[in-house]
Amino acid sequence: MIARATLRDLDAIVLLEREGFPDKLAYNRRQFRHLISRARGAVLVDKAAGALRGVAVVLWRRDASVGRIHDLVVRAQHRRAGVGRGLLQVAERHARRRGLRALSIEVAEANTPARKLYESFGFRPYKRLPDYYGDGEHGLRLRKPLE
Repeated sequence: MIARATLRDLDAIVLLEREGFPDKLAYNRRQFRHLISRARGAVLVDKAAGALRGVAVVLWRRDASVGRIHDLVVRAQHRRAGVGRGLLQVAERHARRRGLRALSIEVAEANTPARKLYESFGFRPYKRLPDYYGDGEHGLRLRKPLE
């Protein structure tokens, strides 16, 4: 089941973020607390039998027309089981309700499984981001129109 995160989910979210992005700059506990309680956007969690399977963070600015999926991570054993797709669908619903015209997401250029998921969902490459992740790892900004 996918729902908005609460502060009760905080520990599990931080653990999943560290699992999903061990070598990257992951959100820390304080940042997730802010995102859950005060940010313009939604932290979405997918839970089954009380266990966290995935998390997505979709954010928007006041008066902006484009939202951003800032974070999407799925626990390794639940990948390719529809968890990421479900989180993307709910993130898009939140963006549409907000009146946004498009969503963007960044992904490592070499992350073929994630790119395929996003592209199958209608996201298209918009901009190449040289050395976005450091150590020469390039990123791509993908965008999906919502109109």
